[in-house]
Amino acid sequence: GRIEDTFPLYEQVIEFAPESHIHQFNYGQSLLNQESFAKAAEHLGLAAELVEEKHSMFYRTLGQACLYALELDKALAALQTCIELDPNEMEAFLMLIQTKIELEQFQEALDDSDKLLKKEAEDKSLIERVLLLKGTAFLGLKKYQAAEDIYTPLAKTKGLRQKDALYGLGTVFYESGDSNKAYRFMKAAKNGRHNLAQEYINAYLQEFLEDIKERSLKANEAEYSKNEASPFLQQLFGKLWKFSDLESKKLEDWPADQVQKAKDALSAFSMLLTEKGAVLVSDDKEEVLTYRIKKEAKTGALVEFLPLDNFPSFVVKLQLNEGGVTFSKEANEVLHLEQQDLSTVPTAIIENYKKHLRKESVAYLGDKAAAIVDVLL
Repeated sequence: GRIEDTFPLYEQVIEFAPESHIHQFNYGQSLLNQESFAKAAEHLGLAAELVEEKHSMFYRTLGQACLYALELDKALAALQTCIELDPNEMEAFLMLIQTKIELEQFQEALDDSDKLLKKEAEDKSLIERVLLLKGTAFLGLKKYQAAEDIYTPLAKTKGLRQKDALYGLGTVFYESGDSNKAYRFMKAAKNGRHNLAQEYINAYLQEFLEDIKERSLKANEAEYSKNEASPFLQQLFGKLWKFSDLESKKLEDWPADQVQKAKDALSAFSMLLTEKGAVLVSDDKEEVLTYRIKKEAKTGALVEFLPLDNFPSFVVKLQLNEGGVTFSKEANEVLHLEQQDLSTVPTAIIENYKKHLRKESVAYLGDKAAAIVDVLL
């Protein structure tokens, strides 16, 4: 696993033994692990040529490198050779289907998917992966209902492929013209930690989001003056509040190390509040909100937060304490927040804001947030 130590040795071996198929293969595989796909494909191709007796492993790995390097015709040839050598190379079969999708050979990809599904009836994980590719092929053929029918059962099943199915449904609804459903499924995929969902939202759904955001803000405009006049909320405005501690009934019987893990998971949570709205950001998600006061006292308030993407509202109890403010969304669970010095904002908090937000998306918060936004974004 010490790539920084082993890689230079591979380079030296290749220099002295360029005709060795096994050294070319090892070097190519090391390049593949480092995501140097085109160079990996070059050396894995040499390995496949040099080996005296063709072996499926060489062609599977070559096909993978070519696919990732988007050398699709080479990937197709290598993966087909691999399957000819060993018809049970399931990973190669999956990559072959993916390659055909990339080449827009959607019907062929569908046919291969059906062949593989007939061949493999036991491996649940493999079947789910084939179905996801089948859904993508239907999408390529603009058979939206067929794609939806493939993705929906997978999206309803908890497991490794759920987020991929949610993402697939997002693409289906966007391509078929339903931005509202597309966003809802993409957000669900993002919350499930799909690594492309936020990029998809940024690329295709920003206009839709801006439209519903404007309507949400307009609908809550009458509350701004009440929020601004609140003596309690005035003490929170224009400050960055970050997580400092957690109290929870759920954690009372947990081992100390598990309690610490739960707190560590919340360590990058922060809140920014003005009279017009609030932003809540953590490691894996963000909430961009407006709000209204439900009930208020001198040292606290019940606040109904209204997500600007039209998701359901939720009520939070905010209350001053000696160290800052408490934030309670669930019964018997209290987050303690403290004011963050803007000159020493932790890198993790800044990275989360940059990962989830743009300056334009929080501009509605107004002047009270400007100094903080400049630091974070």
